[in-house]
Amino acid sequence: MMKKILLLAALLCAPLAAHAAEETHNLTFAGHDRPYIVHTPPGYNTDLSHPVIIAMHGGGGNPEQFMHDSGLNDAADRAGMIVVYPSGYPGAKLERLRTWNAGECCAGAKDAKSDDVGYIRAVLDDLPGYYNIDKRRIYATGHSNGAMMSYRLACEMADRFAAIAPSAGQDVTISCTPSRAIPVLHIHGTEDRCATYNGGQCGGCFAAAVGGDPDAMRWPCDSVPDSLAARAKLYGCTATPETVSSTAPVTCQRWSGCRDNATVTLCSIAGQGHSWAGGTGLRICEKRPNLAFCQNKESRSGPKVDNVSTAAMIGDFFMSVK
Repeated sequence: MMKKILLLAALLCAPLAAHAAEETHNLTFAGHDRPYIVHTPPGYNTDLSHPVIIAMHGGGGNPEQFMHDSGLNDAADRAGMIVVYPSGYPGAKLERLRTWNAGECCAGAKDAKSDDVGYIRAVLDDLPGYYNIDKRRIYATGHSNGAMMSYRLACEMADRFAAIAPSAGQDVTISCTPSRAIPVLHIHGTEDRCATYNGGQCGGCFAAAVGGDPDAMRWPCDSVPDSLAARAKLYGCTATPETVSSTAPVTCQRWSGCRDNATVTLCSIAGQGHSWAGGTGLRICEKRPNLAFCQNKESRSGPKVDNVSTAAMIGDFFMSVK
């Protein structure tokens, strides 16, 4: 009997994984419903603080879609990290077609001058009420419009983020002077037809998804290498990057010597288009392949290569930034 009592006491006192794998938290911001999904890793323990990845969907996406498509949960599980999938500004016709106000893009969020920096700040302030997070290790990533938003966070919330890892999105905040330099890993396909690798005109390729005019949603943009070089200059890094890895089809170049011990790294994926490398593809197109948005998607965004995982690259990078 005594052994049973002691066993019961031990079970009651043991740290518990208090949350399911995914939980949705409702949040109203500036009059709009903007819920966020939280994925906790296996063995999540409320007695331990966990690093956090803020993962932002692309233009016309939503948290459920990005969680399904990106594979970030698996990468974060290996690192013991929490992943948070916030909601962009709701679409005018379909709420689930959400966008971020990254400054010069995109669609409804930009037109409404949505305070998306304020929204992300509200999410970060809300999280500790539910989870034990490591406030020194909060990271941001995103795809396309979400990538652009991560650059804006690095500009305006450098005090809250330890590093960012944008994928397939232009940096339109280079004129900003952040409070400190934070490490950047930028991942981009050389055949991207939306956020064009060699510059010229960016945007417009998925205007139909967010109800916009393709011509009105394009803007002049620098090449990706030039954009990262400008970021490195802003951080006071060395003028010339060093090739730190090259395993086909991925080549990574890094600017070092930056202030605040930051680094700027560009990983170029030869032959990759605008899609998230290693992702599953858009779930809506799996269910409704005849949608106009899903037709000839590759011709608009560019091809997709095999055997490359954007999520794994991002997970490894965040693990390296303490």
